[in-house]
Amino acid sequence: MAELQSPDDKFLREEKASEEPVVLSGLAGWLNLGSAIFNLMNAVIGAGIISLGYAASVLGSAQFIIWLILVVVVSCFTMDLVLACSKQIGCWEAMQAEKNPNEVLIEPRRICSRVQKCDHTRYFSYETFAEKLFGIYVVYFVNIIMFFYLCIAITTYFIIMKDNLPDIVEGILNLRGIVTDDVDRSEIWYLNGKILLGLMVVIIQLPLACLRRIDFLGFTSFIGMACMMSFVGLVIAKQPEAAALCGKINYTEPLPAPTCETKLFTFSVNSVYAIPMMLFSFMCHGNILSIVAEVRPLASCKSNFPSIKRTRMLIIGSVSPTTILYILTALYAYNSYFNRTESFLLKQYG
Repeated sequence: MAELQSPDDKFLREEKASEEPVVLSGLAGWLNLGSAIFNLMNAVIGAGIISLGYAASVLGSAQFIIWLILVVVVSCFTMDLVLACSKQIGCWEAMQAEKNPNEVLIEPRRICSRVQKCDHTRYFSYETFAEKLFGIYVVYFVNIIMFFYLCIAITTYFIIMKDNLPDIVEGILNLRGIVTDDVDRSEIWYLNGKILLGLMVVIIQLPLACLRRIDFLGFTSFIGMACMMSFVGLVIAKQPEAAALCGKINYTEPLPAPTCETKLFTFSVNSVYAIPMMLFSFMCHGNILSIVAEVRPLASCKSNFPSIKRTRMLIIGSVSPTTILYILTALYAYNSYFNRTESFLLKQYG
């Protein structure tokens, strides 16, 4: 059976064969790592942020933080595990090619360890993982899973962009002295979220999606991150005003009755749904391999690939500020609407 190669792996092998490995030092090394951290942060921060306020309301402030930290630990461990597979599958394949034909298996203890510096081929796609370890049929299964994962991620991400882009444009106009408070947004194209989202996709995201290297996506990452930060700023800025309205809002559904206070620990049937919401908020594993593929080793690494310390700096540097951002957003949202915090938080700021 012919070897199945993903486009990413084929490109990386061609690049490695055609030129010397790129190593960085000094400021260039930090900039390369910083760009990867920014891209991974953008992959982590998604539409899950709009449901974390609800998770805090059904768990309580203290219990929410405890569960979120556990989710962060699991997420970091699994990302590190994926990067370990990237190295060790290449090592296993190289040893299989070098083994004596009479040998049936390569002993596990001979596989390169995480800390060992080696220049075996690295693989940066789940399709290649599946093909090398399980065969072609598992590759098809992985492709189906990734298709649904990416569709859900893109759809939910577009929801936030559509709802926040008009606010960003309006803020820019207000800074230039153009007042739009009394204007119907649906009547003006540059304040219509659907039109702005369509322009964003056609003019910026579609051309960048056709590029071969993921580091070019840093441009759209900045725009997406700006929308996320504007949402977080909205939640924090509106907290006193929203909290003052507690008990004065006529809800369509009268239950539960507003309590106008927060709790450290709370338990209910809805608490079960909070954990999947937090897990969804850290689902960036589909992007981690392609982002790490753009990370270059330092000159002191003495290897063609980034060291384990450098890749772990990437993970921790991305997850740490994201966790702080999540906690601030969830707790400020909970302190705004208390036990009436909804899972689709944007609707309460409409």
